[in-house]
Amino acid sequence: MQNSNELWEIPASFRNPLFYPDKNSFQQQDTSVISQVLSHEPFYFDMLYALKETLECNPWENPKDFVSIILGEWKQLKGNAREIYKQKERSNKSERILVHCVSLFIACLFWLNRSPVPGLRPSDMELDDFYRKPVNCKERLLFIMSKPTQYHAFIQLEQLFNECEKIYAKAIALKQI
Repeated sequence: MQNSNELWEIPASFRNPLFYPDKNSFQQQDTSVISQVLSHEPFYFDMLYALKETLECNPWENPKDFVSIILGEWKQLKGNAREIYKQKERSNKSERILVHCVSLFIACLFWLNRSPVPGLRPSDMELDDFYRKPVNCKERLLFIMSKPTQYHAFIQLEQLFNECEKIYAKAIALKQI
């Protein structure tokens, strides 16, 4: 990853129109500030891993440090997302914020279970074997992905993040991660 302007094609398994409706590639990021990477491209590390690129770090190998960054990013966006639902008119920008929040949850869930995100198609998201996950996580996530701009989807997402945060805190307290 020498060239700072290097572009990579989005792997086929990540080409879900919900997440990438008008984008075919992603650009190299400065990974010194992980929160900035996540705000620009939540699946940056996962997509590079899928492309078999050399990574400076694999966030899913150290969930204790990296899941907290995702949770912090969520907390910053949650207020904006809530405001979007108070407005009757939604713009393309507001919809992107909501989808970004869903992206953060997916990364959080996989990294919490020490796994890279394998892709963004529902068939790629085998969550049944995960040890750390909210109750009925797969069904709830599929509902959110099918209707990300509905208020009920946001409420589900908010609850999933709250449950993930509790699971994360418990894993740290029990020194499981």
